[in-house]
Amino acid sequence: MRNLRQLIKKHATMSVNDLIKLLNPKLRGWANYYRHCVAKKVFDYVGHQLFQALWRWAVRKHITKGR
Repeated sequence: MRNLRQLIKKHATMSVNDLIKLLNPKLRGWANYYRHCVAKKVFDYVGHQLFQALWRWAVRKHITKGR
């Protein structure tokens, strides 16, 4: 999660499509690594944390927009 948060903060001015292109390979590799174990709690945790990080990124990028 630290790596993903740093990536999002580092590329704060990047467009949504470009940020998704950076995040997808990391998430896909992480999910493939942990797919053989029972990791529902871990996947839920990472999904929630990633949503929170992207939400903060979107709010910071679009200051004048509402929720």
